[in-house]
Order: sequence, then C-alpha cells, then structure tokens
Amino acid sequence: MKNINKIIHWKMIEISLLISIVVISFPIWKTLEKNEVLSIAASYSDVQFSHLEVTNLSLGAMFPISNEKALKNINPSSIKVINDTKTKEDYTLLMKVSKNSSLDYHCVNISLNNNITSLAELTINEDEENYYFLLDSNSIDGEIKEYQFRIWMDEKTGNEMQGKSLSYTFEIQKQIAI
Repeated sequence: MKNINKIIHWKMIEISLLISIVVISFPIWKTLEKNEVLSIAASYSDVQFSHLEVTNLSLGAMFPISNEKALKNINPSSIKVINDTKTKEDYTLLMKVSKNSSLDYHCVNISLNNNITSLAELTINEDEENYYFLLDSNSIDGEIKEYQFRIWMDEKTGNEMQGKSLSYTFEIQKQIAI
C-alpha cells in the first residue's frame, strides 16, 4: 500500500509540474508577435516566408515603341517581394517566359524601376518549357520590396513580330548562381 501511495504522490507532483509549465508558458507565448513566432519557426527549419505579389499586370505595348514613349505611356505593373518575418532571406526575382510564346524575346524591352534593358541582355537560364530571366538579386528582412515593371516591343522590331504574344510570369527563388 505504501508503494501505491508513493506512486500516486509522484504522479500528482508530475501532473502539477506539467500544469505549472503550461500555465506559465501560455501567457508568454501569447505575448509574442506573429512575426517573432514565424521567425522562431524559421530558425528550426529551412522554410521560406517570402512571397510574391504582382498587381496591375499590364500587357505593355506589344507593338514597336520607343523607350521614352514606353516609360511615358505604359502603366507599370507592381511586383512586391514580401517577407512576413524578421528572418533575413536572400532572393532572386525571375521573369519566366514560356517557350511556346510566339513573340521572340529578343524583340522585347523591359523597365524595372525605370531602368531600361533588352530582355535578351539579361542573364538567362532555361528548362524544357521556359526561359528564366534574372531581374534582381537582393536580401529582404521583414519588409516589402516593390518593383515597377513595364514591357514593350523594341522600336526596331520588324512587321513579322506584329500580333505575336509573350506569355510570362514572375517568380522568386532562393538566391541562385546563374
């Protein structure tokens, strides 16, 4: 009988300690910001919390136009890279162009934050279905980085590209060496 009482006594102590830990931990956990919880979670895994948001996606000018006119007349699309945590992440912003596009990417100019370049001049990777153009490599730490993007056909493009289309999207990835 003494052994059973001892076992019951120790089990009651264990249960009391467990309840005390929960009672103390819960208010501390509730006071942490959402970002701090995500940051702590990120430190224990290889999870990324950055994501991409593209708004006002403009088709641009799929007819030949000068760079000056393009900047003046084409409404920019907004590309936002958002990091919801206080964890620093390196990222690469890519433009993914489908190889099924009828418009040759060599005829396309883009503007990223008013910096104009030919798509063909950007660093490129490819797979069986897509070309990937490097738009920017950067770091983000609990913030939002916003880009203004415009796209148009170079003014020297011939009539053979008229009426063609370019199928593209944007992606973010961990920083990669291209």
